[in-house]
Amino acid sequence: MKRLLLKISIIFLICVISKGMNLYAETIVSVEEPENSEEYQIGVMVKSIQKALEDPEAAGSIMTITRYGLDSRYYKMIRGWLLLELSGVESQYEAAKEDSIRQKHALKIEFLKKAIRAIDQE
Repeated sequence: MKRLLLKISIIFLICVISKGMNLYAETIVSVEEPENSEEYQIGVMVKSIQKALEDPEAAGSIMTITRYGLDSRYYKMIRGWLLLELSGVESQYEAAKEDSIRQKHALKIEFLKKAIRAIDQE
């Protein structure tokens, strides 16, 4: 009876150690190759679009948004994001009293409308 309990305990211990090693191995693989993961690629996309929205006058801003916005997997998300940004900037435009601030908001409104039209063109 003791031998049977000993064998069962050893088998259980081996299973637990094996499972732990598999989890560790999976963690190492995911840490070593993050640029291949979909989550990483989405993060890069979000950061690129955010940078384009922060500097709409930059040369590649509209191209960045269009490149990602034409991808059917992300179209709705990006279009919704642009519409929310547009709504916020229009609200700020209406509330601004200084011409310089209103002009800055007007440029961003124009950029956002252009970006929305560009991804809707497909």
